Amino acid sequence: MRHWLFKSEPDTWSWDQQVAKGAEGEEWHGVRNYQARNNMRAMELGDLGFYYHSNIGKEVVGIVEVCRLSAPDSTTDDPRWDCVWIRAVRPFVRAVTLDDCKVQPGLEAMVLVNNSRLSVQPVTPEEWRIVCGMGGVEGCGVAPVDRADGGGLTPPAPPVEYLCKVKLEKARRQERSMEFLNVIAAALGAFGFGAVWYMSMSKPWIRAAGVPVDEMGKPQGNGSAMPFVVGLVAMVIVAGMMRHVFATSGVVTLGAGVVSGLGFGAFMITPWMAMNYAFAMRPAALTVIDGVNAVVGCAIMGAILTLF
Repeated sequence: MRHWLFKSEPDTWSWDQQVAKGAEGEEWHGVRNYQARNNMRAMELGDLGFYYHSNIGKEVVGIVEVCRLSAPDSTTDDPRWDCVWIRAVRPFVRAVTLDDCKVQPGLEAMVLVNNSRLSVQPVTPEEWRIVCGMGGVEGCGVAPVDRADGGGLTPPAPPVEYLCKVKLEKARRQERSMEFLNVIAAALGAFGFGAVWYMSMSKPWIRAAGVPVDEMGKPQGNGSAMPFVVGLVAMVIVAGMMRHVFATSGVVTLGAGVVSGLGFGAFMITPWMAMNYAFAMRPAALTVIDGVNAVVGCAIMGAILTLF
């Protein structure tokens, strides 16, 4: 059994509303962070989690149980997102606040203390034991107890699957296929911009790069397809790495994708090119021309990767 922490804004979905769902539980939908999604994918039936009120109180108020495995989120058609179902099984006698956790010995490395924005977090066995004790609940059993207001929790029913494993695996295969196509689309978008950019800047770039030209002013060996093949493969590699970084960093919106792409081009690729060109005694114009292509191309990649 593994332990987790689920965060919810109580003015949107509170502990009492979770309790009211009884043994059937509730779909933990709406998560749009890759790390939180991956945490839910790692969950197993019967895993326990703390229920945390995030914006009001900022406190752990009870214990929930994973009652249905990760499956496609019913609130979106985007196959990237899926979620588990959870049910309330036990309230805390005393709510444990974020401030309490920050000063409690043994919780210094707890994800909640160091990254309180992550909506679904792992909890170590030792952290689980400590927080349960702080909340007046010894151990981590799931036996329901009476609430302070006199109400009771419905005893847990036998766990059931939300969707059969075949359907879930099919959805995940579809997601992987879409991610691959997304990377290809992003690479083609950046490659297309590069083609337009270098067509418009061909003469300045040829002069700055020192490319040998024939009597017509065209680059020698211009008929070779190799530069285009290498360029396209390079774009796929860059787009694939950006996709990986976006997935692990939770970059999912268009604005965040464009800004992150601009950052890739302006602060990673362009400085590296500038250093190489400086040692090669190339003119600054070459850095500017190639840098614009890198910055805008990466921004286009970031936009496409977050649009689809």
